[in-house]
Parts: sequence; C-alpha cells; structure tokens
Amino acid sequence: MQYQSHAEGHNLRGVRSSLVSTAIVFSVLLAAPVSASACANSGVVARAGATFIKAARSRSTSAFSSALNRYVDLNRVSMLALGKHRAKASGPQRKQITRLTSRYVARNLVQFSGKFKAQSIKVVRCRGSIVETKLLRLNGGVPQKLLWRVKGGKVTDLNVQNVWLAQLLKSNYQSIIRQGGGNVNALIAKLGGTRVSSTGTNK
Repeated sequence: MQYQSHAEGHNLRGVRSSLVSTAIVFSVLLAAPVSASACANSGVVARAGATFIKAARSRSTSAFSSALNRYVDLNRVSMLALGKHRAKASGPQRKQITRLTSRYVARNLVQFSGKFKAQSIKVVRCRGSIVETKLLRLNGGVPQKLLWRVKGGKVTDLNVQNVWLAQLLKSNYQSIIRQGGGNVNALIAKLGGTRVSSTGTNK
C-alpha cells in the first residue's frame, strides 16, 4: 500500500533539497583537503571527508553507505527521526529503519555528488560538539557556513543553510508515519523495506 500525500511530497522534496546541500559538502572535498584546526572533533570531520572523497569519485551507493556507516551515528539519527514512535517500534523495526536510512541518504548523495564543485572546506572553529566549517567556492562566491555536530567520535548532524538535517529527516518520517495511521511499518514500506510486526516477524 502506498502512503502518499501533498504534505508528504513536500517534506520529501525538502529532504531531497537539503541532501543536495549535504552532497556539496562531501563532493567539494574532491578538490582540496579539510583545513587543520586545533580541536579534537575537527579530525573526525577531516577523516570523514577523506572517505567521502572516494565515495564521490566512485559514485557508488555502497561506497557512500560504507562511509555513512563508518562516520555517521545512523542509529542516533534514525531514532531521533522516529521521535515519539520509537517507543512502539520493535528492535527489528529499529534496526531495519537504521539500515534503510543509510541506503536512502546514500542514494541521494550518489545522485547529486557529481554536480557540485568548490575549492575547499575550511574548519573555522569548534564549540563543544559543534565543528563550524566554511565552504569556499571555485567561482569566488560567498562562502557557505556549515555546522557539523560530532558526538562519541561520530557525526550526528549537519546544518546546511540554517537547517539541521536530522530534524528535517524527523519531520519527513513523522509525516509518513502519520499518513500511515501511526504505523511504523508505513515508514519501512516507504523506504523500501519489509514490513515487520511488533514481535519482530516479517509480514
């Protein structure tokens, strides 16, 4: 069964638009390395960037998925996106949503990774768990501010054009589940997974 609405379509377009900006962050690293900065979390951003360089060059969904799984806390991001529905999701449902989130984001990054180029991305400063970077464009345009949230050695969120992507993903997921009558399986089906019962068996 398809769960589709105007509001959902709007949210999906919003997520796709923001993922385009996310793709800029990673594909821009093809041109130059991340600048060094005197804070521990900037190293995580630099290492993640180096891995996404290879993924962007290969334009491979599996390469992006691997990079996401290695450097992004997908479980944290996915559970935040589930919001209040997390409590009624079974263990197997949570695991599948985390896996499907990785695939969903990876596919979008593949689609847009080759369309954006810039000169470099520079670490500006660190404030607690936030690493502030600046995107320097090839055409000398106005630099774009990007904020990375890093916790426990992994990226947990990215702010592009004043929008936190985890929050945008949450809005999208909540809309899909709401349109599906509050059933978490509506989200799983929309993301291309197999419906799972609350006891963990496939439907």
